[in-house]
Amino acid sequence: MRLDCSIQFSGAESINEQIAMLTSHINTLKNKQKLIADSLNDQILKTTMAEVVSQALSTEVGPLVEASVKKLTPSHEPATFDANSIEIIKQEVYTSLKMDFDVLVEKSLKQYDLRMTKLESSLKLLDSWFSKLQNALKPIQSNVDHLSDQFDQMKLSNQLVLFGLKEDPYPEASESRFLGFCSTRFPGIPVTQNDIVSARRIGKQGSGLKHRPLVVEFCSPRMQQLILREKNCLQGSSVFISESLTKSRLQLLNYTKSKLGKRSTWSSGGEILTKLSDGKVITVKEASQVDALYQLTTAHPSPSKPLPGLK
Repeated sequence: MRLDCSIQFSGAESINEQIAMLTSHINTLKNKQKLIADSLNDQILKTTMAEVVSQALSTEVGPLVEASVKKLTPSHEPATFDANSIEIIKQEVYTSLKMDFDVLVEKSLKQYDLRMTKLESSLKLLDSWFSKLQNALKPIQSNVDHLSDQFDQMKLSNQLVLFGLKEDPYPEASESRFLGFCSTRFPGIPVTQNDIVSARRIGKQGSGLKHRPLVVEFCSPRMQQLILREKNCLQGSSVFISESLTKSRLQLLNYTKSKLGKRSTWSSGGEILTKLSDGKVITVKEASQVDALYQLTTAHPSPSKPLPGLK
């Protein structure tokens, strides 16, 4: 069996087309694997049939010979063959038929053994190609996940999350509460009702939080950026403001804070930033990077400055 499993990426115009192409190859290989499995099952069926037919021969030859002898012997004449002669004829007929059938079965089984060997070889080739396709798909899927996360973060670029802002009993009062808060804390930023798309609380009521987080969506990212620049005005307040992050970025932010310190880790423009002990600020992209930084700081602590997260 010759398998054409070549992969061509040059004609793909986008990552999605590459994924579709790889998925199509994988499905094709799976279908071929199924056909081979069916063929192997067919081999088992053939062997079983041979055993059944052989048993049927031994069962049916006797009655067949007896019926033939009766037909050959006229009813008005005494029986020409005694019981012993009939038994001898049975054995000769059965032996003759069995020899012919054994030769046929042996020949068929040899052919199927050869075919099974080829099928097993094809299966190994399919498994090899399947593994290669999976490995080729991993970096593409990773890029797609990254681009999808970037797109989702862009949709959140005009949102703010406020923690600790007093919650009103009526949801429709959240917007007025936020406007009043801005006029008190950010008098230099003219936030009006026309700048806000929505203001909603997140999380279940009665979840243990006195005041659930408030998500405010603005008409444009500009107002969000103006307020974030002035969030230092909230020092000493029970309210904390942060930008809205995707689930994966929020998880990375919290993990970085737990390893490298809350005071030295923050987010800006959807990126996770951390300040090292030498004052250098770097962008964190993944958890493995955080682990490497944590091992580095614990292995080489600075005697003059406390390390982030180790105070």
